[in-house]
Amino acid sequence: MNNYDATIATIKGEVTGEALISLWRHYPDYDLDIDDLVECTIQDYQKYPSDVVKLSPNGRYCVVDFGCEITKGTTEPKSSGSTSCKQCIVKTSKDWVKIGEIDPLDGHYGEQIDFVRKVSNRITASPIMMTVFAPTMVARKLSGDQFVNHFQESQNQELLEALKTIEKVTIEFARACLDAGASGLFIAIQEADKVNVNSKIEAESILKCNEQFIRIVDNQADFTVNHIHG
Repeated sequence: MNNYDATIATIKGEVTGEALISLWRHYPDYDLDIDDLVECTIQDYQKYPSDVVKLSPNGRYCVVDFGCEITKGTTEPKSSGSTSCKQCIVKTSKDWVKIGEIDPLDGHYGEQIDFVRKVSNRITASPIMMTVFAPTMVARKLSGDQFVNHFQESQNQELLEALKTIEKVTIEFARACLDAGASGLFIAIQEADKVNVNSKIEAESILKCNEQFIRIVDNQADFTVNHIHG
């Protein structure tokens, strides 16, 4: 059994052995250029070999094609990201009607798929895990962190319809990443923290919005990691 197969078997619990290690970081000075990001990822893998290679695209890759304007740099405290929204498409709770279907194989999403493909062509000994933001996290980034406030408004049908669109796009994007060479998905969720929600019930309601997405992609990937933080 080669290293790749052994790692997958260990993740699935089919074999036991030493603990798996995955070292990863963000690349805020390089992640807006896919070729630069590929080289940074390869260099770190060669210097610090990981059993699982986690890919770290820029944190706003999911909003540009929907209509947000991003800029280099961020004002977020203690942020390790490279970008922020200069202009968010969603400013008020009624702006969710602006969220329409997009092609996740094209544009900024398409560049990230190319990122996966280029890394997977050069790293073959270890499984690759692509970072995919859960639908609620995409919504949060589209709205300048106003998603939770809008979600708390009763009967916000515009937001709920937008979430369906975001979910469809995100599922198609995740599938494309797997087709491009990723074995696993690193699903980031950041919306149900104590700062943003008023109760456990609200937190559970927000996280529940991601259930179908997680179930679908979990069935299609060799493995998934749910990165729930905040």
